[in-house]
Amino acid sequence: MPYRNVAIIGAGASGLAAAALLRENGLRVTVLEARERLGGRMSTIDRFGVPFDEGAQWIHYSNSNEWTQVAAKMRIPTRPAPDSRHYLAKAGVVSGEAYTAVSEEQETLDEAICEVGSAGHDVPAGKAVESRQDDKYYPQAAAMVGSLEEATDLWSFSCVDRSRSGSGLSGGNMVPVSGLGVLAESYALRLQEAGVEFCRKAPVKEIDYSRRGSITILADSVGRLEVDAVLVTVPTGVLNADRIRFVPKLPPEVADNFQLLPLGSYHKVALLFDGAATQPTQYRVLLPESTTEKNASIVRSGLYGTNTYATNFQGTQKNLAVVYFGGSMASALSRLEHSASVEAAVEVARDVFGEDAIAQLSKETPPYVTSWGADPYSLGAYSFARPGGGAARIILADQPLKMAGVFFGGEALSINAYGTIGGAFQAGLSAAGRMLAMS
Repeated sequence: MPYRNVAIIGAGASGLAAAALLRENGLRVTVLEARERLGGRMSTIDRFGVPFDEGAQWIHYSNSNEWTQVAAKMRIPTRPAPDSRHYLAKAGVVSGEAYTAVSEEQETLDEAICEVGSAGHDVPAGKAVESRQDDKYYPQAAAMVGSLEEATDLWSFSCVDRSRSGSGLSGGNMVPVSGLGVLAESYALRLQEAGVEFCRKAPVKEIDYSRRGSITILADSVGRLEVDAVLVTVPTGVLNADRIRFVPKLPPEVADNFQLLPLGSYHKVALLFDGAATQPTQYRVLLPESTTEKNASIVRSGLYGTNTYATNFQGTQKNLAVVYFGGSMASALSRLEHSASVEAAVEVARDVFGEDAIAQLSKETPPYVTSWGADPYSLGAYSFARPGGGAARIILADQPLKMAGVFFGGEALSINAYGTIGGAFQAGLSAAGRMLAMS
């Protein structure tokens, strides 16, 4: 029986991409979104007088990323993401020999991990680079590969999965001037005009797929919805926490593989300065493992990065420093009050910009903390594959429940661009294509 009426759970990058393709092919499409806004982990706020992306902020691999074309069609200008300068805590900005050493060690670690993974050895990435731990710049390079890129530490993710990341993709990173959240909302509005129905503030509680040819969905503010098929694009953190009840329960082939794809930890602290306190440059501040008792539990394997937006970036005179926390440090901070994140971010800013800059922190606009791990509709930042889970994305992307009318999308089902909005978009298109093939 061809599908005529379908539902999509989640209005993030994957859900929007799928909704567009399904609607273009004449299906009735209803998108259920738990939040009041659309865009999922693409969210832009204007708290500081400049666009601030709470979650995703880059169009990675811009030549291969459909969001590049979406931005062009929506006439939303983009610019290249700023180049980074490396800064070692208590050592200042590094260049020349030290900069090269950090970059080379990072490349060495990544190559070693991918070589092991490409050979089919599904072991922790940390195992593949164990012999490098005595290198002077190993802590900084490990933080880049783990905490920043995978949102977890080296011993938590799969070499096999990592070896596929970026394969076949090209192009630098781009940034929409108005923010990714604005791009997502604008795209959703275009889809709504094309006939896609969006239901906001409608978290899904239950998906009953026990009757062949009919799916029953229970959602807040919507009630009972009967459809021919459903595409679930919510983050794996939500699925693994059983926030959505499936009837019958998801079979082990599905549930166990989602468990192998948890979400890592990554969040930001935005600091607004009065006057010209900061420099219009992006820094990646690399902090090796702390030796102090006070910080050892939260700084270990952590990465600090600050990104300052100034006139030549956003066309304003605002001085906004954004401090990023990834991996184990972000995970630990997310379990504490926001004041702990602010305190840690201020220490980073003090080290980079000096005490005079800290004196110019805005009193009128306090620091802002994002924590996706505490967001009930995300429960984490983006996915990584546990050791032994190198095949999980492939198995799930093959849509094992397609005969029952249940499909899955989201960045976690991208084989080579997981953790990105481009990967989420592609996964949404792929899932929608599978739905159309079943129709």
